Amino acid sequence: MAIRTREVDIEGERELMIAFLGEHLPGHGGAAHFDWLYRNNPDGTARAWLAEDVGTNEPVGVAAAFPRRMRVCRRETLAWNLGDFAIRKEYRSLGPAVILQRACLEAVLEGRVPFAYDHPSSNMTAIYKRMGISETARVVRFAKPLRVDEKVSRFIKYNVVVGGVAGIGNVVLSIADRGRSLRCRCNAFSLDGRFDDRVSVLEREMAEEFQVVGIRSAAYLNWRYLDNPLYEHEILTVEDDSRLAGYAVIRHEDDDARIMDLYAGKDRAATEALLAGIVETLRRRGTHTLSAPLLESSPLVPVIKNWGFHARDTAPFVVSTAANDTQNRVRDAQSWFLTAGDRDV
Repeated sequence: MAIRTREVDIEGERELMIAFLGEHLPGHGGAAHFDWLYRNNPDGTARAWLAEDVGTNEPVGVAAAFPRRMRVCRRETLAWNLGDFAIRKEYRSLGPAVILQRACLEAVLEGRVPFAYDHPSSNMTAIYKRMGISETARVVRFAKPLRVDEKVSRFIKYNVVVGGVAGIGNVVLSIADRGRSLRCRCNAFSLDGRFDDRVSVLEREMAEEFQVVGIRSAAYLNWRYLDNPLYEHEILTVEDDSRLAGYAVIRHEDDDARIMDLYAGKDRAATEALLAGIVETLRRRGTHTLSAPLLESSPLVPVIKNWGFHARDTAPFVVSTAANDTQNRVRDAQSWFLTAGDRDV
């Protein structure tokens, strides 16, 4: 089978993209999701590439790149956050996938776009390997149990006994966290409304602390979390007088939750207060498990470990770039500040 690729007209071929992604990409949210992710991103309109069967002219695959304003060594640049890679089932061999991904990354590999980053699946990792692009780092999912009801019920079949054992376990977990919370010197509160320009102070601090970091402007954070049509997010903040000292973003996922973003600079007290607020809020609501995907080298790792998080599974993180001055820096995992919110959805 012969495959050709071309760039998609995001506006003119909107319906084609929505239909293809809806059929071949599990979890895609339809028109509202497409418009939010591809058209309304404050960092710019997405770009996408279509693979077509030469013989039938039928679309067989899609790959997308979402613009992301980044700071690399304090200098602003526009990179790509890759996602929405989908191939029709009958074309899911390495050949068509590599052809499509090469088309998507052409501007990056030729140096016209400074770099792209991706959180690939295991199948996608094989495509990168075929292209000669190696894994940059591992993202570790750290998890903290807030309630033990579900785990206890797996081993005990009698409801009366489950309730008693789980109740004791939940109390033990709560006592440990209460001790940590009592040591906090400030409190976290739910964000009233939307992010405002106060977050720009934290954004500048991030650029001072980390050499590679996504720009978290008020416009970006509001779009990314509060306007997201697929997921509900909750924002907690810590303030020092009228200054925003830190914030955390939580995504609710049925009986579980995930920390999507957490930043309070070098203010350890604010970070501790945010974690205390997250744990208290979620335990009160009956959340079972709280997760936090982070790079192995993240400065948040020792903090969350102290709060009872443990490493569970890992996933690859890949940075693609041409051989230019920024190559060594953006390929160095130690330089990055990266959270779950830096992904594409």
